[in-house]
Amino acid sequence: MRLTSILSVTVVAICLAACSAIEDFDQTKDVMNDSPVHSHDLTAKRLLRAHQENGVLAEERWNFNLSQLTKKKDAKKLAKALMADHKLAKAAYISWEHHPFTLKQLDDFLKLASRKTNGEKYNQLYNGYMMHLGFTGV
Repeated sequence: MRLTSILSVTVVAICLAACSAIEDFDQTKDVMNDSPVHSHDLTAKRLLRAHQENGVLAEERWNFNLSQLTKKKDAKKLAKALMADHKLAKAAYISWEHHPFTLKQLDDFLKLASRKTNGEKYNQLYNGYMMHLGFTGV
């Protein structure tokens, strides 16, 4: 009887050890904030993934000015098309929101599209984009 007790205690201990080892095995959820600079240096530590230059370049790639890419004739066509089709304007608002397109850039584009009225002809586009961004109380 003594042998069966020892054997059962051993099996339980092995199961507990295995369960805790399996639980700790998944290290994908653990975040490693720092590591020692040298293997023998325990005091000096540095952050991992400190330089993310590719992310910065990816953000700068989308930072463009639409008025610099289009000519006056093309800007006028695009502004008229956006004014004529409400669904197209909504799609443009979503695109402008996800790719950083500021209100200043939109204002410059609308001024390019209608130089005589200084962009006032297309105020509906400007106001619609402001409402889409949630800057108005409507």
